Amino acid sequence: RELHLEVVNILATFGPEAAQFFTNYLDDSEYALETRQLAYRALAQTGNRTSNVIATLARQTNSTNLADRVFAASAYAKLDSGSAERAVNVLTEVLLNRLTASSNERLWAANYLVGIGPEATNAITALEQAADDPDPYVRSMAIKSLRIIRKRCFEELRGHNKNGPANGSQPIRSETNTTS
Repeated sequence: RELHLEVVNILATFGPEAAQFFTNYLDDSEYALETRQLAYRALAQTGNRTSNVIATLARQTNSTNLADRVFAASAYAKLDSGSAERAVNVLTEVLLNRLTASSNERLWAANYLVGIGPEATNAITALEQAADDPDPYVRSMAIKSLRIIRKRCFEELRGHNKNGPANGSQPIRSETNTTS
């Protein structure tokens, strides 16, 4: 009744057709957390963007189980680019929920924010707050995620300004070559 990593990896290679199989393993009353986590990951890997799969993941982002919310948000953002903002909101809510979210749930939320893409910049304030989390692993992951997201932002800005500042002003110090 439980999924194993090897089985998930094999079934995920079947592509979108395997998605319905994995949605059967998302029930937190029937399956262990590890099984559900594998099922969410596999759903994202199948690439199945059908309305049934997207609706299932959207529903799971509202789950009362915070771990399921985190895993669903990550898979949802990977399969439906229009859901990235919703995924960021779910993940930051869990990340900052020190009262009821476990350290693992907050850690997973910080980690999955990195995989969302440009919309993750909306989580910078939450990640800065999580950098003061009482759990050292959550703090560490929040700081790591912040670095990655900020670096991406900086690279994206530099990509838009390859010819220098548009208004003719001097580039900021960090953009100048100081090794002359």
